[in-house]
Amino acid sequence: MKTTASDRGAALVLALVAVALLSAVGVAMLFTSSSEVLIAGAFHDQREGIYAADAIVARALDEIGAFADWSALLAGARSPTLVDGPPSGTRTLADGSTIDLQRVVNMANCQKTTACTVAELDAVNERRPWGARNPRWQLYAYGTLGSLLPPGAAGPPWYVVLLVADDPLMSDTMIVLRAEAFGPRNAHAAVELLAGRSGHTDYNEGPVPVNILSWREVR
Repeated sequence: MKTTASDRGAALVLALVAVALLSAVGVAMLFTSSSEVLIAGAFHDQREGIYAADAIVARALDEIGAFADWSALLAGARSPTLVDGPPSGTRTLADGSTIDLQRVVNMANCQKTTACTVAELDAVNERRPWGARNPRWQLYAYGTLGSLLPPGAAGPPWYVVLLVADDPLMSDTMIVLRAEAFGPRNAHAAVELLAGRSGHTDYNEGPVPVNILSWREVR
């Protein structure tokens, strides 16, 4: 059977269409796999940020429990050991990005970067439903996660901040804590906890000055 020029042309067109379809499928699979890698990386960063935020809480609890009167914390007392300088200004993260400590406080208090007014602090919303008894967050501890580890230990590239405030019940035996972690690729995680004084002991009969009464991740 003779093959005409038109037959050969049709076969070439079909071949080109098939190659184009296969190429499109390949590109789609590449984008899908790339997206999955990005999603997995973001999830990993988020989980690591939660662990970093919990680390600053765990490191600071003994100090907080040692305060005979928590009103000093609510008035702005700072950690004697878990700070890396004045409680203001910018800090440079491991990837070269920066955060401003006062903006972190403002965002926690009224979800904006500038100073909060009394009306904004008292505003009732989903995150702050207690009105005039909403937390007035104060800086307590801040620094790189590596600074919390023993000397010479290599710490993950996270900067952590711990804020303290009075609890909504205004109890003398309870305090609320907010820990935030800032990491690579604009990763950020935050947790809030309610802590109370404790008369309990651990398994080694050592005193447990503070108990964690509740914990939640802030989204």
